Amino acid sequence: MSHEIRTPLNAIIGFAHLLRGILSEQRRLELLNNIASAAQHLLALINDILDLAKIEAGKMTLHPVDFDLGFIIDQVALQIGEKAAAKGLKLRYDIDPALPRWLHGDAARLQQVLLNFASNAVKFTEQGAIVIQACQVEAQAGHLLARFEVQDTGIGIAPEGQERIFQTFEQADSSPTRRYGGTGLGLAISQRLAQMMEGEVGVDSQPGVGSTFWLCVRLSRSCHTAQSQPEAPCPFRPSAHREALPLPLTLCPLTGRERTECLPPASSAGQDIDETQLQRAVAQLEALLARDDMQANPFFREVAPLLYASFGGDAELLERQINAFEYNRALETLHAAVANRTNGRQ
Repeated sequence: MSHEIRTPLNAIIGFAHLLRGILSEQRRLELLNNIASAAQHLLALINDILDLAKIEAGKMTLHPVDFDLGFIIDQVALQIGEKAAAKGLKLRYDIDPALPRWLHGDAARLQQVLLNFASNAVKFTEQGAIVIQACQVEAQAGHLLARFEVQDTGIGIAPEGQERIFQTFEQADSSPTRRYGGTGLGLAISQRLAQMMEGEVGVDSQPGVGSTFWLCVRLSRSCHTAQSQPEAPCPFRPSAHREALPLPLTLCPLTGRERTECLPPASSAGQDIDETQLQRAVAQLEALLARDDMQANPFFREVAPLLYASFGGDAELLERQINAFEYNRALETLHAAVANRTNGRQ
């Protein structure tokens, strides 16, 4: 554990020291990228430690919301897509048509568990494919049991390793010279989160063949499924079965209908924007700010500048505030933009 924390810290300090010298612009950019990568790795470790501490202290709470399942899967695929592509791995996901598009539950924690599974799949797979699947196991009035799987063609896990893989600070390969890094916290946290969501996790694996990590969890049907109003088409809606590729764009994490309602099209610049749309958008951002895991949550960092730019604001200003973790100032900036567009009426 101490090694995992010291390594990125030493990298940050070392690369920062090198930057003090006279270097070419290209070399400076390389070092800055290395610093950013090490800092992100360290932040992920700290977030895992804090999550585990909150869970063990009984301070972790769930925040159920209506969410678009396709976007949750799509976000997971996008976050691992670049690393998978760099290793030449195929990435695919498959959503059971029987599953409703709209569900109700803690979308952020569901995504966190799936991302833990998918990140491990990429880490421990050198060739082949990663497949993310979601299916409906059983359905009742208002509720359903969903099963999510992340399959890989990686190194696999021996039976004795499978028994301890979900324990805190455990890894299947615990030898001093183990090839793969990590604290062994991700799967332990995933199991705790699954239990909080009244679900369970598990693994089926064969050494040298690959592994399938799965999550079974009960979710509620969203009220969106009862709406008869047709949805405006959203170009970001993923298909139920597709090859996932790393895309050079940032997807808005809001669901299809919410994105269409909250973000005015570019052609509306200079025109009046419906106050209800603005208030709904700000309310969503305020809800994100209220979450106690905000610094680990990429949603606000992605959607706020996009929304602010649609109001005619300077997105770079908002991005600087968000990147500096000045979330309250960022929200004030957004509020000011909304007030300006609505002539002070909110």
